[in-house]
Amino acid sequence: MEETKNNQVIKPIKYTQPTNFIDFLKRQYEIFRKDFIHNNKVKREGIICALPDLEYCYYVALTFSDEVNAKIEKFSKEISNLVPAVAYNPANIHTTLANGYITRGDFKVDNNIINKLNDIVLGASKKKIFPLVHHSWLINSGGIISAAYGNEGFFNVAYEINQEAKKRGLELNFPWGAHMSVNRFSESKRPDQIKDLLSFIEQAKPLGQISPIKITLGTAYTTKNEFLLNEYSRVSI
Repeated sequence: MEETKNNQVIKPIKYTQPTNFIDFLKRQYEIFRKDFIHNNKVKREGIICALPDLEYCYYVALTFSDEVNAKIEKFSKEISNLVPAVAYNPANIHTTLANGYITRGDFKVDNNIINKLNDIVLGASKKKIFPLVHHSWLINSGGIISAAYGNEGFFNVAYEINQEAKKRGLELNFPWGAHMSVNRFSESKRPDQIKDLLSFIEQAKPLGQISPIKITLGTAYTTKNEFLLNEYSRVSI
């Protein structure tokens, strides 16, 4: 799938599927370290809006309890009160296991893809998924995430989903790490305009250990002002 001017179908190339759990952990650590923890670009240059005008994709993701969602929603709202940002809520809070067929422009849901994803998720949901320990709120120029330590259960489920997708002729993107996006910035701000934001993030208490309760699949919709998950199916785990 090559990128085109109209009805773009985008094939990201920066996150190839790791061959094993150790490779996954190494890659996740490097992204946390380079893109977030030791990325001083925000302090030097501020934040930017990296959101597309319009983007769709198919997704498979973990979702969480009402209690966990309430904590994330509260944090996300507080961030969006400090700077212009797309806030997350219980309808779109998730941790990605796979996504694909990212499209900018006209998009029509392919029920064949949805049905294949549903079969894949039914099989993957039988695997043991361990609680995820979220250790930090991290910021880069485009948004904020809650970072978690990856574990073997998370890797095994994501790996099976991607392997089974290949067998069915689907090309999905492997998650670069175990994390949750909690805000995506919708306007640019200079460094002197985000001092309160940086202070808030530094003082915020991490989520700690949380347990996923479902695997969900469907389509995601992103603009500069909102992010929506259109759920087609869910499986309890």
